Amino acid sequence: VLCHDVGPLTHPQLYDRGAVNAYQKAYNKVAQVRPGVDFVSNASRLAFENRFGTEFRFLQAIPLYIRNGSVTGHTEPIPGIQRPFFLTVGALETRKNQRIAIEAFEQYGFAKRGVSYILCGARGAGAQEIEAAATRTSGVKVLGYVSDAQLRWLYQEANAFVLPSLLEGFGMPALEAALRGLIPIVSRDSALTEAVNDAAIPIDPTSISEIGEAMESVLAFDDAKRNALRNGLTAHAQGATRERFLAEWNDLISTELQ
Repeated sequence: VLCHDVGPLTHPQLYDRGAVNAYQKAYNKVAQVRPGVDFVSNASRLAFENRFGTEFRFLQAIPLYIRNGSVTGHTEPIPGIQRPFFLTVGALETRKNQRIAIEAFEQYGFAKRGVSYILCGARGAGAQEIEAAATRTSGVKVLGYVSDAQLRWLYQEANAFVLPSLLEGFGMPALEAALRGLIPIVSRDSALTEAVNDAAIPIDPTSISEIGEAMESVLAFDDAKRNALRNGLTAHAQGATRERFLAEWNDLISTELQ
C-alpha cells in the first residue's frame, strides 16, 4: 500500500466529512490486513504508526523526487512583481495556513519597507478567506495557478520561501525551492522540514511572532550565512532525483519478490 498521508484521520477538522469517512474506511481495511506500507515521508510514517502501530509486513518511507518541469527550462517574469519578496507555493486552502503568514507579514510592517508577499497555487477549501486576507493587506498578491516557466522565475527571484502548513504528507514546494537555493521558512518537525533535510528555518505554524521573526532574519542574513544555507539546500535537493526514487522502489520490490 502506498500512503501519502493520514491527514483526514489525524486532522479531521481540516477536511470535509466525505474525505474523513473515505479515509477511515480505507485505513480500517489496511489495519485489518496488515500489509507492507510505503510512505512518501517519515512524517507520514510516524503519524500512521501512532494510530495503527508497527505490526505490519513492513513500514518504509521512499521520498518523492523533483519533477524536471518545475526547475528546468526557461523562465517567464511576471509583470508587476519586483524584488524583494517572500513566496508561498501551494494550494490556497486552510491546511496550508497562508492566512497566518499574511498576518505575520502585515504585523511586521514589511510592505512599508518595500517588501512584497506573493502567493501562488490552485484554489482549494478556504481559498475565499485567504484571498480576502490578501486583498485587505498591503503588499500581498495572490496569483493563483502559474505556469512552470513562471514558477521557475518566482523561485529564482524570491528572497525566501514561506509555508507554515498545518499538515503535509510531503514537502514538495519546499524541496523545489531548496533546489534553487531559496531558503525555506516552514513548520517545525513536519514533512516540510524533512523534505529539506532540516536545512530550513523552522517555525511554530500557529505563532505569528515566530513566522514574522523568521522572515526578518532571512532578510538580514549576510552573504556568508545566506550562501552557506543555499549550498546545503541545493546539495540536498540535487539528490532528490527520479533515478534515486525508482532505484529505492526497485530495491523494495526486489526484496519482496525474493
